Amino acid sequence: MSGPPSPSSSPSHPISQSKQIEFNDSVLDTKAWNSSRYEGRQLQGSKINEYTTGDTSYGNTPVIKNKGRTFYLATEIVSLSNTGSSIEDSSLQFIPDFSYILIDKAITVNEDDTLTQFTINNIPDNTEGAKKLTGFKREFQTNIPMQSNIGLVNYDASVRNRSNKNYSVYFNRGRLQPILRLISLNAHSGIISYNLSNGAIGLTNAASGNTTLKPINKNKKLFQQFFTGSFDEVSTKSQLSLNELTQITNNLIEDTTTTGKVFTTFLRSSGSEDNQDRDDFEPIRTIEDPAGYFPTNNMAELSTIEIFNTSAGGKNFLTDKKFPLNQAYTSGPTQSPNDFYSGSLEISLLNEEKPALLVNMNKEIELPDGKGSKPIVVVPENLHPFIKDNLTHFSAKAGLDIGDRKVVPDLDETNRFLK
Repeated sequence: MSGPPSPSSSPSHPISQSKQIEFNDSVLDTKAWNSSRYEGRQLQGSKINEYTTGDTSYGNTPVIKNKGRTFYLATEIVSLSNTGSSIEDSSLQFIPDFSYILIDKAITVNEDDTLTQFTINNIPDNTEGAKKLTGFKREFQTNIPMQSNIGLVNYDASVRNRSNKNYSVYFNRGRLQPILRLISLNAHSGIISYNLSNGAIGLTNAASGNTTLKPINKNKKLFQQFFTGSFDEVSTKSQLSLNELTQITNNLIEDTTTTGKVFTTFLRSSGSEDNQDRDDFEPIRTIEDPAGYFPTNNMAELSTIEIFNTSAGGKNFLTDKKFPLNQAYTSGPTQSPNDFYSGSLEISLLNEEKPALLVNMNKEIELPDGKGSKPIVVVPENLHPFIKDNLTHFSAKAGLDIGDRKVVPDLDETNRFLK
């Protein structure tokens, strides 16, 4: 009985063994042979959609990209600069050359080119509606994060439009409404200090260790939502003690409806100025400085920071360190490298009823006729290129008035599959 055929004679193995093969063993010392993930093939990045110093990438491009598929409609653009004798909305903070963009609708382009639309005004005023709004705001703030850029597309050709191509997003959580202004009444200008090393706002005079603050109620209606009786009287006093200030701020911060919504802003003003209740007390701004301070494109650049509690005696506000104040200021009395001083500050509450973006737009100059009657589309910087290329097409498909265009443009397929 014969056994199975050998591999060399089997029809299924027509190739015979050979000892003529040579192998270059020098490759055994190369990184490519030893590991498929050797240094130089691994990409490393610290942020999504952004290249930062220290990343390992190709051509300084982002390592991880997350292209969004949602663009937004603006219902209003509110100027925070003076339009004559006062700002456009006196309940908001005066910030020269800035505006709030209020968002009404989100339009998502799905993979099959169908659209999903979500309108803020259609959310019911109940528990289920509150959950939907919370989810919308979370996605909105992810798609348009602080320190990112946005573009604006205005379909109304009848208005003068000098708007820029891109705007920086300084804040994306809503609108700040000042509730109380505190003016230093001391002769010494260095009254309110901020220590960059520990994030504490000190309400003491650098020279004497004492301070006298004059409270000015900036929004009586809003103030009375939280304080009545004695607290309301405190806000109208000619002078405010630090203990009284502690009561006010801690009551605001501890109130369940305002947790995480209390902010303070250092103002470019002092107690010696006339008309201490006027609107045009502006935030102290960042300046370029050789010591390493620089504009940050967030609220820190506007000397505005979230506060979490007030220490005993009211002498310090403990602040959020996510966006710490890190800028250079005009030198004050006995100023150390880690401190700055201001003559006054404002305490504001965050209004989150509508999603809003704080951007560096001077509305009076860039949109002198207003935004017009057509929609303004807000374009996130991470919007997928295919959707950017076809923004007019998808706007028309969503039922938006795209102006005098007679024909809706066909789809440009160039970047459809771009990742």
